[in-house]
Amino acid sequence: SSSDDNNNNNNSTTQSSSLLYPALEQQSTSTSNRKQKKVGSRSFLQVRATEASQVFSESKGASEARVMLNAMLEETQSKIDVEAAKCSKSLEKTKDALSMAENDIKAFTARATFARARILATQTGLTEAEGKGPALEKALEAHRNKCENDMESLRHQIKEIQGDLDQLEKVAEEAGHNIASDDAASLAVVGSDRSETAVVVGGNVSSSSSSSATSVAASLLGLGNGKLSSTASSLQSDFARTALQKTMTDLQRRHSRRQRHVKGKYGLWGRPSDRALIRGSTFDLFLVMQTHIADKRDDMKDSLNKIQSMCQKTETNLIEQATDVQSRLANLQTKLAEDTKEAIQEEERAHLTGKSLLQLKSEYASMSKQCETDLQDLAKQMCSIRQLRGQLFAAENKDPFIQDCEVSDWTPQECSVSCGGGIQTLARSIVVQPQGGSACPPLQMTSRCNEQSCPVDCSMSAWEGWSDCSAACGGGVRERIRRVEVEAVGAGEPCPSKTETESCGNDPCEEDCRLSSWTPWSNCSKACEGGFQVRMRKVSQKAKGAGYCPGPDSESRRQYKRCNEEACKPARARNGRLQCESELDVTFLIDSSSSMGFYSYHRVRKGLASLVMSFPTETSSSSRISIVAFSGPRDYKKFEKCTEATDDVVDPLADCGIWWRAHHFDDRKKASYYIDKTKFMEGSSFASGALAMALADIRGGRASAQPVVVIFTDGQVMSPRRTGEAAKALKQYARLVWVPIGKRAPLDLIKTWASQPVADNVLPVHHTSEFETVSFANRIVTAICPKVL
Repeated sequence: SSSDDNNNNNNSTTQSSSLLYPALEQQSTSTSNRKQKKVGSRSFLQVRATEASQVFSESKGASEARVMLNAMLEETQSKIDVEAAKCSKSLEKTKDALSMAENDIKAFTARATFARARILATQTGLTEAEGKGPALEKALEAHRNKCENDMESLRHQIKEIQGDLDQLEKVAEEAGHNIASDDAASLAVVGSDRSETAVVVGGNVSSSSSSSATSVAASLLGLGNGKLSSTASSLQSDFARTALQKTMTDLQRRHSRRQRHVKGKYGLWGRPSDRALIRGSTFDLFLVMQTHIADKRDDMKDSLNKIQSMCQKTETNLIEQATDVQSRLANLQTKLAEDTKEAIQEEERAHLTGKSLLQLKSEYASMSKQCETDLQDLAKQMCSIRQLRGQLFAAENKDPFIQDCEVSDWTPQECSVSCGGGIQTLARSIVVQPQGGSACPPLQMTSRCNEQSCPVDCSMSAWEGWSDCSAACGGGVRERIRRVEVEAVGAGEPCPSKTETESCGNDPCEEDCRLSSWTPWSNCSKACEGGFQVRMRKVSQKAKGAGYCPGPDSESRRQYKRCNEEACKPARARNGRLQCESELDVTFLIDSSSSMGFYSYHRVRKGLASLVMSFPTETSSSSRISIVAFSGPRDYKKFEKCTEATDDVVDPLADCGIWWRAHHFDDRKKASYYIDKTKFMEGSSFASGALAMALADIRGGRASAQPVVVIFTDGQVMSPRRTGEAAKALKQYARLVWVPIGKRAPLDLIKTWASQPVADNVLPVHHTSEFETVSFANRIVTAICPKVL
């Protein structure tokens, strides 16, 4: 059984080798034929020797036998030539097959090596990608949990603060109803000394010197002390509780200040009109508290939206990364399978070719030995014939000089072609001319040469397009492929790699923005008294991911430098007043809220009436003046009506406390008159509404005029959040100048609301007496007017 297997294996190897290299089968056949011819040649020699002996025995003589033997020598020489040519040809073909097999083994091994290298690189990529997948899944799960916890916490806080806001609104409604009826709560003052003042609430008298802020607030709001205390204790959010406590403290402080102003023959509460003023101021403070709580709620909603947006963005990014990893895994696995298949195939081909190479080497050695033996046998035959010829003459006692023709070895000439089969001429020369011996063989012979296939270089198609990058940022790879159009043949140039990879997506996932060059310096903002020039840089490329980008007002994007620092010199006969010579559309906003107070408002009004006289309006290129006085809504419902979408008709003055007193006046005297006759409205400070109304008016202003909005206020606005939003919108269309009044004005906040630079657009007034001076008017004129006279 094992012998049969070996025979089968040998047969299989020989068959595979012969299929790969046909010369092997041909040479095996030639070797067998030569062995058969060897036996035939010996029989032929014996026959011819017998014939020569018969000729000699028939007394025909040695001469005739010599002729026959010479012919035999010539024939044998011809056979040697043919056999030598055949052996040379067969050995050459076998050597070509050996060379081809060796080249094929090198090519197969090289391709297998390349495939193994790609397998190693792919396995490295797979290991990296397989590690990223679980890490991204964990990061995504942790991110979702954190986002959900953060958003749930904010939703809970929003719900709490909204509940507190609703409860405080009910309290305000109840207080308003009680005071309006003037039955459930009546205010009375007992005694004339402030230290002995008592507040009567529902018939209960308590000393004001020992009453808490809650008691005073309850009295002013027309509520029982227990009701307000119960409300305060039931509030859920810390912010609402703090806001209510601050409001009650402010109410107590403001009540004490009011008592000092209205004390007279009507008692500490003063006249009924004074009592209404105190009650109105009380409700204004309570409304401001409500709007501040609403601002806090809206800030939380904004935070919730930002968290949702940021969480969604981060989640999308993580999901995209996970998808990219999965896609890359699939591609790498496919590539691994393809490369593994190619490596196995090339290694198998190299193995089979190696076995064929061993068989070819064995056949080559056997063929070489057989050829050598056959040629030696033919040479021996010639030697035997010569001996026989000598013996025949010796039998006649003759010893003639006999010289066979001697020729040189064959000298091959160059083949007509280098491959694919050509013709080659072989030549030899006569070394010794024949004398009575065998004649000279042919001196020229042609044979086929270079019959091996011509080498063919591998031909590849053009590269196909690059694949998508495995990562949009942070470093990835992309790949392109090309196909083999013509395989290499023989010693042709082998095929290069069919795939090529390169790095891509090397930009960082988080990159800071890029800024343009600085613009030229602008014109000076003032004609004198020190203005500013500005230059800016725009964003030329946005930030990526969590990259940083400075804000438009940051020092790296906006810079200022002083200019025109000389003092302004008013023209003669103007009583020291400067006149604005620029074409402006000026809108003055006057805060007429309770926090300003009547006396402060009165001085501001008088100062503004004088200020507008510094803005000539006589020509078409002169200034135009608009005046808006503003307080605010009286209760939270009206505040919502003024700030939210509604189908109801909104009256700016009755509902929102905003009063247009002068609209695009081109008569400064008339404008001054209207300002002087503007009454104090009291109420809350709805600055955001006034700014929004000014913006709507500016959009329809003159294209040739520079719009400027100047707001006079103590900064105690009812909604800082909405005020900031309105100021931001307005600054896109006009210059916004703030004149903060008093020491309690929130300058840090106001600076964020004003146009830049702050030094030109925030002009604090510490005391209202300054409004009555010429220097105040000149200060405002130089601040907002680029050209003065």
